[in-house]
Amino acid sequence: MSTTEGDEKRADEWAQNVVDAWGANVTAGNAALLTEEFQSLFKLACRYRDAKSVAENHRQFNVLTQREAAEEDRTLREFLKEYEAFHQRHGRSPQ
Repeated sequence: MSTTEGDEKRADEWAQNVVDAWGANVTAGNAALLTEEFQSLFKLACRYRDAKSVAENHRQFNVLTQREAAEEDRTLREFLKEYEAFHQRHGRSPQ
């Protein structure tokens, strides 16, 4: 599945869903049951959210560097690729 502009617009929502699922499982005492595959997806979601936060803050003050913009874009694409692959492997489409 290729990444579309619509996917990019939903990336924040999808990253939040991953973080929420991780948090619910950890809170319920199920952290040990989370697969490496899901843990990897969670880490990518966090990296994307962190990079986006830095980029947005620096954009607001007109101090965004090319490196920060590239990091935001790279982490977005990595997260979307893995998110879509995760859902395909589990027989679901991203929602």
